[in-house]
Amino acid sequence: MKLLINEAVLNKFETATIGAIRFKISSIGVTKLSELIADIKNNAVISFLKQYGNCDANQIPQIKKWTDIFQTMNAKKGRESSIVFLSNYALEKKTLFNISPFVDLYNSISLKYGMPMGGYNVDKFTGNIQLRLASKGEEFYGIGSKQVEKTSANEVVYSDEQGVFCRCWNDKDSDRTKITSDIADILFIFDGIDQKDEIENAISEIREMLSLSESVYGIADKSNPLIDLG
Repeated sequence: MKLLINEAVLNKFETATIGAIRFKISSIGVTKLSELIADIKNNAVISFLKQYGNCDANQIPQIKKWTDIFQTMNAKKGRESSIVFLSNYALEKKTLFNISPFVDLYNSISLKYGMPMGGYNVDKFTGNIQLRLASKGEEFYGIGSKQVEKTSANEVVYSDEQGVFCRCWNDKDSDRTKITSDIADILFIFDGIDQKDEIENAISEIREMLSLSESVYGIADKSNPLIDLG
């Protein structure tokens, strides 16, 4: 399985830098992660609030950056990047919500490093993955929804051979590839704009935190738009 940044995305967002890490959950143990996650989330929020707790939202770089990107993409009114949502939530609530250990993990890492992230069930993919521009009207089913959505023209999406599995970069996940309790093979994807160092640090932290002796990971950008994920 490979992850490719399509040329059309790189033409529109020249400094797009995408990271990915794939690993087997059996090598970690959900129990271990469940024990770690409370501290991981708490530390991420503390660090974020220490840096930005007294700032207006529009002064926070990750909020401004991704708000501007969504405007450039002509995202529908009300649509916002996941990192914008997480940042605003942490500012208001002084915490992060609970979903499941692996989702809570990537939300915490996302907040800490200021970039959108997503997590996916590798067993549900067909073929290779692309970050590409959507055509108008491609079908998509969001998590927990039986109602079909239609993509906008030139919306940035992740897709495999079955179609779109995440809309607006790593913003809205599909029901098909969502993380579930019986997942065995997981993929985290990081969205960056000129953020290679942050992505490298985030991947290193995840590998160290989860003691991942076996994992496949890489970074793609304009100079090297392909990641081989095994």
